[in-house]
Amino acid sequence: AEGVALLVAAEDAAAGTAALLGSPVRDDVAWPARGRADERTAELVAGDGEDALVVDGASLPADADLTYTPTGRATLTTGSGELAALVADDELSAALEDTGAQGVAGVQRFLAEAATITLERPYDTRGLLAVAPRGWNPEPSAVAALLAALEDTPWVQLQPLSALRATAAPDGAGAQLAGGASPGTS
Repeated sequence: AEGVALLVAAEDAAAGTAALLGSPVRDDVAWPARGRADERTAELVAGDGEDALVVDGASLPADADLTYTPTGRATLTTGSGELAALVADDELSAALEDTGAQGVAGVQRFLAEAATITLERPYDTRGLLAVAPRGWNPEPSAVAALLAALEDTPWVQLQPLSALRATAAPDGAGAQLAGGASPGTS
């Protein structure tokens, strides 16, 4: 019952935010606090009708045998249905957070992290997700500088969240959500 009340409160907040901003707010993707999700969270989200869940790397770690950073997408199977798991890259997310406080140095760190991931498998396109912490209050000029740098970087292609959602989960995405909900493949 607590979880349902939280989802209702989140939906009410989204409606209020949309009215305040004068533009729609996504309400089809759940993003738990700090990206932490477990089986109970996934079950609650799927049961409420959402079909995507943003999680951090600790909630859905990549297979330890992988020698590269995989696409940040998996499919979770719950008792209430399937969820698209959108897995935030922890290093890119930390670099994004630093960008807001460190300016140029933060931008360079983010580009370095992206380059490192690209060099792991330079000919394989992968979808990655970086998320800022809730309450993030960066310098607008730092974020503008990061976006400009990413647009000018040949190995980066900025995409909306919907592109990652539409990406099929990679074969053998054999990680398990903390608490036991297991990922499948699309």
